[in-house]
Amino acid sequence: MKKMFLLFTVALGFGLTLTLLVWPGAGGSAQAAPSATTWYVNGSTGQDSNDCQTPATACKTIGAAVNKAANGDTIQIAAGTYVENLTIRKSLTLVGAGQDQTIVDGNKNGRVVTIDEQGKVISISAMTLRNGRADNDRGGGVYNVSTLVLDHVSILSNTVTGINQDGGGIWTWGPLTITHSTVAYNHAECSGGGILHFGIHRLYIADSTLAYNEAAHSGGGLFNDSAVAVLERVSIHHNRAARDGGGICHQASESNPGKLTLRNVTISDNTAASGEAGGLYVYDAVGGVTLLNCTVAENLASDTPDQVLNLGHFFTSTITITNTIVADGNSTDNCANVGAYSGNAWVSGGYNLSSDASCSFTQTGDQQNTDPKLGSLGDNGGPTWTRPLLVGSPAIDAANNGVCPATDQRGYSRPYDGDNDGTATCDIGAYEFRHQLSVGDVTLTEGDSGTKAANFVVTLSPANAVAVQVDYATAD
Repeated sequence: MKKMFLLFTVALGFGLTLTLLVWPGAGGSAQAAPSATTWYVNGSTGQDSNDCQTPATACKTIGAAVNKAANGDTIQIAAGTYVENLTIRKSLTLVGAGQDQTIVDGNKNGRVVTIDEQGKVISISAMTLRNGRADNDRGGGVYNVSTLVLDHVSILSNTVTGINQDGGGIWTWGPLTITHSTVAYNHAECSGGGILHFGIHRLYIADSTLAYNEAAHSGGGLFNDSAVAVLERVSIHHNRAARDGGGICHQASESNPGKLTLRNVTISDNTAASGEAGGLYVYDAVGGVTLLNCTVAENLASDTPDQVLNLGHFFTSTITITNTIVADGNSTDNCANVGAYSGNAWVSGGYNLSSDASCSFTQTGDQQNTDPKLGSLGDNGGPTWTRPLLVGSPAIDAANNGVCPATDQRGYSRPYDGDNDGTATCDIGAYEFRHQLSVGDVTLTEGDSGTKAANFVVTLSPANAVAVQVDYATAD
């Protein structure tokens, strides 16, 4: 078959011409991609009949803006409470006015956000998603099968009901990123009270909290099924599972050997009510589990161990632990290694501390049968709760500088010379001890003339010879 082509002659002026040869179907004129549109929502002043393209002509509901939007668009949502059940089947960015300012409430009458088409990219930030309910389904707050990013989002008080239904707060089969967020007070009738992540897609959680979630089976805070998951600077506390893994339950297989990595993570005060591992339960984790500079403490299980269980029943599971505290369980053992495979093992990377000898911490820098001297779980700075090291803790300046992260869970820099020996060394666990400086209050009554002295008491705890400078200013 003969090839066809077209000739075009274009006059350029000054007596010049240009002849263009064009193959049909090859190229054509380039077209600019359509520019993204920003849509506005205001529950107080908006109307869904508006064009929704300026703050003054905003939509009243988020759902109306989602319907008007196209792939790649952004929806700006004003402060307020929106009682809605959203379905998103486009690549969109939803931005609220603040984590506690913009509230999307499912009113216990359906899921808050449903993302049920693959291949989309959805970003949600600066808002709360609460009071969702999925009856005989998964994902009470959020159901997702695309790529989802949550930043500065609270997932609160969501529920799934029915036999074998998972993911009280979030159920996801797609890639999920969570940063600076809170997943709390959610409930699942099966597993993953806070989050259930299923499949091979990546899970990343940073600077966030999973707390007070409950699962009627396993994984009170998080159930990770086969995903490559990384958690860093995360606090997982006061979660409850009726069976195993009050804080986290992680499992994988030979076909989906997902790896779990925890860095600067606190797992504390979680409960496995009638099962094993109040803190972290690992089942057939073919890809392995790594804990680096974590604090796992005061978790409770009805069966041993309280803190961490490595169970390789069908496949080999290996947990590698470095620079980590495992302590203060309420049963006989902090750790247990159970399974039929000889390769099922704990691997100490050294510089760990355990309050008993059950974790096989026998490598360089390891401390067994040692009280870490931890303070209570609470706000010690940074975005998430931690267990502070108290004065005199054997974890201070006792970790391996070569592998410790550049900051602790709070975002405070490592290493710090906590024992005043002139050498900055990382601490074991998620918390880097620092000297605390406090300045006492002074009340001074002014006179009509003359001068008066004001004496401030400056305290450095623990006391040492470090020079301290206190700046002050006076004002009328």
